[in-house]
Amino acid sequence: MIRHAFVIALLALAPGAPAVAAQTDLWTVNVDGSGDFTSVQAAVDAAAPGDVVLIAQGVYIESVVVSGKGLTLMAPTGGLLMTTFALGPAEPSLHVRDLPADQVFVLDGLTVFNGNAHTSADLLIEDCDGAVWLQDVFADSYGAPSLRVTGSASVVIADTMLQTNLVSPLPDGTPVPGPGAVLENSTVYSYESDYSGSHGALQALGVPTITGPAPGGPGMFVLDSVVHASGGFAGGSNGGTFIDGECQVGGDGGDGVLLAAGGLGTSAVVLRDVGVSGGSAGILDPKCAPPAADGVPINALGGTVDVQTMPSRSLDLPGSAQFGQSFPIEVDGELGDTAWLFTAAAPMIGTQVAGLDLHLDLASLTMVYALPLSPWGDLTLNVTVAPLPGAPEVVQLPIQAVFLDTVGGRQESAPTMLVLH
Repeated sequence: MIRHAFVIALLALAPGAPAVAAQTDLWTVNVDGSGDFTSVQAAVDAAAPGDVVLIAQGVYIESVVVSGKGLTLMAPTGGLLMTTFALGPAEPSLHVRDLPADQVFVLDGLTVFNGNAHTSADLLIEDCDGAVWLQDVFADSYGAPSLRVTGSASVVIADTMLQTNLVSPLPDGTPVPGPGAVLENSTVYSYESDYSGSHGALQALGVPTITGPAPGGPGMFVLDSVVHASGGFAGGSNGGTFIDGECQVGGDGGDGVLLAAGGLGTSAVVLRDVGVSGGSAGILDPKCAPPAADGVPINALGGTVDVQTMPSRSLDLPGSAQFGQSFPIEVDGELGDTAWLFTAAAPMIGTQVAGLDLHLDLASLTMVYALPLSPWGDLTLNVTVAPLPGAPEVVQLPIQAVFLDTVGGRQESAPTMLVLH
């Protein structure tokens, strides 16, 4: 692996380069009262499309809905958005819906927790025609799948952990598996992200008592969707064990990746250097019941899976920076590769470079450098970005790389939305 370091200086536009972003307002949220708001929802309601909401470290107990406008919600110091156990109907911790095609929503750096038995997901992305980015997010759920994406045109998941622990049983007490992520009737791009299914049934006040062993949840459940995954892991969880009188009965293990067809289309999944694993069956007393089944790494009940193995190539840079600060970008590849590094005004759907979707806007795409990777040291490159009028000054700078190897193969790196303030 050859690593090269770039340095981007955020000072002024290079001659002839396009402007990086339009006027953007910054809103701050802090539970201690030192920001513009103490509530994330209040900041979302006040923000206009394209604005940035910076969430300070703290615990925010609320269900946030972002409807019809693209924003950046960012927690560079590790904010926690959560809902607690509740008995009545509840919303997800974060619900993003009805995003127009010309707008972008970004969630960066936040930890999201949901302990509610009566919601559809911890994170819900629904009916979005614009591009949705989840990056550097940890979503942890008790009661429902960690992430549900439905009816959305382009969802990018980068450096994110989606973990479902327990899920609510059916009203009659039958335990059901909970996927780490449900991807339904959507197009999803996953980079270096992990998916973990449920390992038992939620038992809490107001939740039905289980009547059998809990099956392990699949890591990723794909229904009528197109998914391109590069790096990371998808793991089915182990089945639970249920004591029925004197009998000990085990549940089936979950599949790593489970594909199904629901009538709207056919699922197609590409897995490039993704670790996949099925969960083990629960403990069983053979005299009580037939043995449960182990999960399998890939279960393509409805659709196709293309498994590819390629050398790892990646782009690494910080998720945020102070305006005017210089910072390194590291490009990792193999000897003989050529790395193309791009920036753009905003991530958009469908931009193709060398046959790969960059999730960037072609109209403002700038190729920063075409670098033949070699074993000789690091390269420092100064790239300049214009300051914005008004205060505070904020720039959202998407960055992505394409690698071309010596035999004509190609691989895009994980895209990153850099927020400068």
